[in-house]
Amino acid sequence: QPAALAIVAVCIPQLAALLNRGKGQPAAIGRGLIMIGLPMALGHALFAPLTIDILVAALGFAIAYASIAQTNRAELFWIIGTAMILGLMIITRRPLGAFAVGILALPQVLLNPSRHRKGWLMAMLLAVGAAIS
Repeated sequence: QPAALAIVAVCIPQLAALLNRGKGQPAAIGRGLIMIGLPMALGHALFAPLTIDILVAALGFAIAYASIAQTNRAELFWIIGTAMILGLMIITRRPLGAFAVGILALPQVLLNPSRHRKGWLMAMLLAVGAAIS
């Protein structure tokens, strides 16, 4: 699995450049996949087999990270990403993980402090990683 993910790591920037159509700026979702989603999946694959839980969490974090890289639809990406992660925690019956995600996502949704979004996201990543493992 790590070798397959390494091949995916090589392909994602190429796909981002292809879909970019020469604008020089990759899409926010592509950056989220490269910066958060892929390292999370690779890190987990080195120590344990990949599961659907990790892949869904990595995708949710990639979408939430896209809210940091995007300016015009940042709130939508943040809400979709955190709802995806919160739904994963609820469906897989991890109440402490769901509580941590809810507590860490609530200030972002209510107060919209977009300047500090990366710190909240990293705290959420730590909480979800502890809940899944």
